[in-house]
Amino acid sequence: MDEEASGGKKMRSKAHAKVEDTGKQNSSIPRSGQPDVVLIYPYVQHERDAVGVCVEQLASYLAQEDALRTHILCIDDTAAAASRAPTSRRKARRILRAYDQLAFLVRVYLYLRTLRTVRDLIVITVDAPTGIGIPVQFAKWKNPTISHIAWVMDLYRLRANSRSSFLSRIRAIIEAQTLKNSDHIVTLGECMRTNLVAILDRDIVVLPIWQDETWLQPSSRIDTGYPNFRPIDLVYSGSARIGVHPLGEIADAVLRYKSPERIRLVIRGRGDEVDHLRARIPQGSKAVIFEQPVAHSDAPAALARADIHLVSLAADATGTCVPSKAYASMAVGRPLLYVGDSRGQAARDISSARCGYVVEPGSNISEKLDIILKSTNELSQAGMRGHSFFLENRSLSAMGQRWTHFLREVKASGYGFDN
Repeated sequence: MDEEASGGKKMRSKAHAKVEDTGKQNSSIPRSGQPDVVLIYPYVQHERDAVGVCVEQLASYLAQEDALRTHILCIDDTAAAASRAPTSRRKARRILRAYDQLAFLVRVYLYLRTLRTVRDLIVITVDAPTGIGIPVQFAKWKNPTISHIAWVMDLYRLRANSRSSFLSRIRAIIEAQTLKNSDHIVTLGECMRTNLVAILDRDIVVLPIWQDETWLQPSSRIDTGYPNFRPIDLVYSGSARIGVHPLGEIADAVLRYKSPERIRLVIRGRGDEVDHLRARIPQGSKAVIFEQPVAHSDAPAALARADIHLVSLAADATGTCVPSKAYASMAVGRPLLYVGDSRGQAARDISSARCGYVVEPGSNISEKLDIILKSTNELSQAGMRGHSFFLENRSLSAMGQRWTHFLREVKASGYGFDN
């Protein structure tokens, strides 16, 4: 995934479906009240955290469709100690954030200790914070039947090199070692798998990301035709980080058109890349328009207010994450323009589904925009092809079934079989 949000201080234990909400569990609780699967991610409660949304959706799916008792460990209070520090005191914020994360790691271990008598427990950890696998390894000393699955959605912590800070290099070492100690590793795409194999030299399972098809559904906007007086709206939604989600090249291509009545770039998001672009676009531009991010509940309607969606990923970020916004676009039946390396998982899926256009960075984006403007009647069909691909391959139900099958294999094979 390509988004991360900061979380809070107090850990929340979130039970799903067939789990009694008993607070902290202990060995005196009947087996019927103990989980089969524990998912650990600190920032589940933050509605803009795409990773947290997926963790909740997977837990609910496993509980409802596969009758597994699932339990989420996360940080409860979104007003973390770090976020309460004055903005100007960045060093204080870092220290308090580190305290929040360390406290979370300790609480994870204490919780897992209460499950030391549960046989064949599956524990799924997700990326953050650094060292999240360490308390699981400690818990396995008390309960060696635990199967630890490391779910890797972002590789940026593992990308440290000789030019990185000392702290970043230490963090990368810790991340790599905790991943190596896990029993199974799951990631989102083939490029991410290739990078992980190069770093860790072990088997990696690919289970792509998804969107919830019951929440995001096609609308009729692009089925009604394109009046001559309405421009094509190319929309970028979500966060954009400098060096990861470049927007300048596509903005320049849109600005080259003398008439904004033909195509507009609508940026509905946040991040330092958005701020950087806003600073150099003429104020009041009718060709490049900035809008505020919408509330999570309004996302389906916002996604429908587009003719084609933009996904951007820097070439050197390929294989470190998979932009989940690509599948949100497919879910609502919209075609995509992907600016990035064609080897990326989202780019591969767009090409496979024939639901949009893939443009390599540094190539002629204006030429691709000309093609789009000359084939507006094809956009509707491309959007529907993308939706069909999504339902079959990247919907919650499709990927939930794959996760169910994988977890059954883990259960059947016993703990630690990848090692």
